[in-house]
Amino acid sequence: MSKKVLALLMVLAMTAALAACGGSGNPQPATTPASTASSESTSVPPASASSSVVKEKIEISWGSSSTGGGFYYATGVIAPILTEKYDYMNVTNIATGASADNVKRILMNEIDFGMAHASDVYEALFTDSEKYAGLDKDNLRLVTYYMPGQIYFTTLKKDNITSLSQLAGKSVACGQPGSGAQANADRVLDTLGIDCKREYMQFEDAGIALTDGHISAISTTGIPLGAITELSNTQEIRLLSFTQDEMDKVLSAYPFYYSDSIPVGAYRGVMEPVPCPHVPMVVITRRDIPDYVIEDILTTIYDPDIYAALGEGYGQWKFTKPGLEIMEGTGAPIHPAAVKFFEENPMNYDWSAYGNNGYTNFND
Repeated sequence: MSKKVLALLMVLAMTAALAACGGSGNPQPATTPASTASSESTSVPPASASSSVVKEKIEISWGSSSTGGGFYYATGVIAPILTEKYDYMNVTNIATGASADNVKRILMNEIDFGMAHASDVYEALFTDSEKYAGLDKDNLRLVTYYMPGQIYFTTLKKDNITSLSQLAGKSVACGQPGSGAQANADRVLDTLGIDCKREYMQFEDAGIALTDGHISAISTTGIPLGAITELSNTQEIRLLSFTQDEMDKVLSAYPFYYSDSIPVGAYRGVMEPVPCPHVPMVVITRRDIPDYVIEDILTTIYDPDIYAALGEGYGQWKFTKPGLEIMEGTGAPIHPAAVKFFEENPMNYDWSAYGNNGYTNFND
């Protein structure tokens, strides 16, 4: 055991002894945020920068989604890994109403970390949405890019719809009311001025309706989507590409979107890249979470072996990458410890090796 580790253990032992004599180092209930962080906690140096940093025992609540949702599975994979790796933290997966709810809970100090769409972050911080009225908008910080939310429209090849403009006058399924998919579909259609009949329904129902000819297209966010995968197994599908002009209009209207392409084989029958807007999904936290907590979490996520295990545990983690430029593009503040971690790369990770294996080529 190194002298550095021994020294740290001695400090921890002394801290524990003081706590036994009336200190405040006892764990908190799992449902409360990490109260050991203060408003000046971002000035605490990362653990790797000083062996004198004492990491007080804290409970970390991580907001995900409803049970069975993607964010719930993703958080369910990372939480036990962090808890097992670090003696000072216990991470609890908190079932929530997903993205918008997680943003609201961060602003209200009800959770410590969460998964969110950048669109909800933007709405909370930069609009007059009543949903977030009266909350501390300076309380939220970004930690890392998690995965892309591809915004795309699926048609059947037999219907000969080859462009977004041809959706005018037709029926388009736009997701369930109140969902992120619905919000993204409405933003795109409104921005491009496409006058179509918008149907709001579950994706499983939309797949049946498209097959039966009751609708002409399905707008979705995120890949893979089970309903589209199943559709591609029985029908020849087409994903509609955005023209450069259409892309420019959408990105100019909504700065939290960015441009990218769905690759060949993302669904069976997709034979060429499909340009479309993407909404980033991110990990969020509070401004008062200590630097060393952020650094330890990022060190864990991007450790090559653990990163591979996360991807095997839940495939969305295979998309995860630093994404510093994408996060900066949202306009939302990034936790300073995260900026430092990605810019200085203290573990010498090969950033180019991350986020490359999220897609499965279904044409193989």
